This record gives sequence, C-alpha cells and structure tokens, in this order.
Amino acid sequence: MLRHPSPRLPRLSSLPPRQCRGAAGPDAALVAARTTQAAQYLIGAQEKDGRFRYEYDFLAGKYRKLDNIVRQAAAGFVLAEYLASSPSAGAAAAVRRALGYYIGQSNRLARTAWS
Repeated sequence: MLRHPSPRLPRLSSLPPRQCRGAAGPDAALVAARTTQAAQYLIGAQEKDGRFRYEYDFLAGKYRKLDNIVRQAAAGFVLAEYLASSPSAGAAAAVRRALGYYIGQSNRLARTAWS
C-alpha cells in the first residue's frame, strides 16, 4: 500500500545541513552569498506579469514564448522559501507577482474549462 507523505512538510530552511563524515561543513557566508545570487537571478528572470522566463533560444537570441505552469510554480516556490529565511523587499514583490500570475492562469483555465 502506498503511503502519502505528511501534508506538513518542513521548510527547506529549517532542515539541518547535511555534512559528510570527516569533511568540514560548507562555509555559511559562501552559502548565503550563493543563495542570494540565485534569488537575484530568479527575480531578474521574472516578467512584469509575474511569469518567469526560463527557456532561451540561443539561435533566435530570445526567450521562447512557451510556458509550463509546473516550472512557474517551482520558481515561485524557491523564491518563497528564500523569502522565508532571508526577508527581502525584492523577493517579496517577486513572490506577490508570481502568485498574481498563478491566480490569473487559474482563472483563465477555469473560464476555458467551464465555457
């Protein structure tokens, strides 16, 4: 019988760091710097409507118009996790834009399905 995981999963930021036996743990300052850089990259890859750009066509020299709601949700989730551990006005605004985009997409899909 399959068992479903608990609906109350711990925040990634609350999990203890994983360390190899006999190896020094990661440098906290370096991890914090890289995490901030990753969040800034995601914020920079977000459109004004809250959608994230993620598929770049190097031959055409531009981002493709394709959209995948699972990828969109993953990017928003990562930013929300970052915001939970590192309060940032930029990340807060990006998470609000992402949530607005998800709501808009849900409303659009609902109108299409019920019309």
